Amino acid sequence: MIAGGSDTTIVTVIRAFSLILNNLPILKKAQEELDARIGKQRHVEEADIAGLTYLQPVVKEILHLQPTVLLSPPCLFSEDCTVGGYHVLKGTQLIMNVSKVHTDSRTWPDPLEFRLERFLSSHKDVDVRIYPGISFGLRMVHFLLAKFLHAFEISTADDSVVDMSTSFELMTIKAISLEFMVRSRLLDKLYTNEDI
Repeated sequence: MIAGGSDTTIVTVIRAFSLILNNLPILKKAQEELDARIGKQRHVEEADIAGLTYLQPVVKEILHLQPTVLLSPPCLFSEDCTVGGYHVLKGTQLIMNVSKVHTDSRTWPDPLEFRLERFLSSHKDVDVRIYPGISFGLRMVHFLLAKFLHAFEISTADDSVVDMSTSFELMTIKAISLEFMVRSRLLDKLYTNEDI
């Protein structure tokens, strides 16, 4: 579970930076929240994450727009039931097309647009922790994003748009490597090896 959570976490964080760099107002608001809650005298700690109410929907929208995997792990039906009008027998394995679910306009208005407000209102209580390894992965995504966005200003060269092309493998990996520039945002003394 930890290995699975680690791989998908890395892919999700790369996708997160890509989407945030393409939506600079989101970056600005996330950093404003970090500065207001944490200040610039210390680094983000894991205990701070629950209080970052703006960052939570940012991560949900990133997972909605850029699911880490295209197909869900197989789910085994423990009893006969009906799903979407189809009778499913006990013992059947279901593999769901996550990408199709995330782009269903009946559930998600403008499903391909970065719309953070959907997770601040209508889908605020959506719980994305479906599989065992995801709790670990989500904690790491929130923590890594918060820590990095708090400690560094990030930008692309010449403020160019990040190419979101995807290579479809087991996970949805960016087809073109993400390159961006970083500049410190905190006090110089906070960037020593033992503090980062």
